[in-house]
Amino acid sequence: MSQITLARIHETDPEKYSTNILRDYYEILRELITCIALLDGFKAVGEGAHRTLIHFMRRYIPPLAEHDIQFMNSLRDIRNEIAYDGLCIATDILEERRERIEQLIAILSGLAEERGREKS
Repeated sequence: MSQITLARIHETDPEKYSTNILRDYYEILRELITCIALLDGFKAVGEGAHRTLIHFMRRYIPPLAEHDIQFMNSLRDIRNEIAYDGLCIATDILEERRERIEQLIAILSGLAEERGREKS
């Protein structure tokens, strides 16, 4: 599913939909972390689940540095402001983060595939 969402993001006009794109990027990252967590036998549900996944990253996804985890947590905060406060993201804010987000998606996708193969 994350690959489909990523393909849609690449086809979406960032000038018109920067808020939606940033929210969707966060959801891709969250889905990938959830996948890795589930493969490791860990499930985060209910209130605070997103924050719990961030803590899971810190402990169980060693290729990620602390600055990656802090960056992901900042995306979680932005996503919450979008979802609950109606925050709109300017295109330049999206563009400042896009490359790093895409790098994290690549890292997490690779880890999810690797752990999936290990479990097979």
